[in-house]
Amino acid sequence: MEDQELKAGEEAELAVMAGNFSDIAGFQYTMNLKGANYVGSDREH
Repeated sequence: MEDQELKAGEEAELAVMAGNFSDIAGFQYTMNLKGANYVGSDREH
């Protein structure tokens, strides 16, 4: 994902994908939001 600058009220979407996800029991990562808010997640499949 390229760097983006957003204005107040704008949203950005970050796709997180992996191959063979059916064999994964858990997934954890850290986001440094620098003043932004996490809105939520959406599972496509």
